Amino acid sequence: MTFSGNQGGTDAGDGLGSKGGAVFVRDGVVNIIGGSFTKNDAAHGGAIWGDSSASLTLTGVAFSGNVATNDGGAVAASSIDTPQGERRTSFTGDTADIGGAIAINSSTQLLVENASFTRTSATTSGGAVAVSYTTTLSKVADSTLRTSKAATPSMSAATPTAWTSWG
Repeated sequence: MTFSGNQGGTDAGDGLGSKGGAVFVRDGVVNIIGGSFTKNDAAHGGAIWGDSSASLTLTGVAFSGNVATNDGGAVAASSIDTPQGERRTSFTGDTADIGGAIAINSSTQLLVENASFTRTSATTSGGAVAVSYTTTLSKVADSTLRTSKAATPSMSAATPTAWTSWG
């Protein structure tokens, strides 16, 4: 499955049209195994946006060149009660203002295992991952970060655990 060159719509006043360049998840369960998301863009979640009790699990997915003008170059999520998981997933060249690859906000738990972040960037904070306003532990384990950059690092309100490889 390949998602390439998709764009989030414009905001019609409800704030929803500008979220998720390729996939928008609300109140549902989504498990994506394999596939790629390339050169998708939106204001929030260049490739994928999830919110409101959605469950989002990504395994073996490749993200490349996705852009969000605000948060989550590849993936953005807010108010997800079920942990969001990225396993054996790669992020290359994804960009955003906040969270070059991933941006998590508002009580969402993030679990990233065995992932790679290469040349992801944010103009403000969280070159690879930005986590804010969470009440649960977020974890990035057995993952590699290479040349990901931002004006300031970001993992506010939740301390990351097990950053295992910096390149």
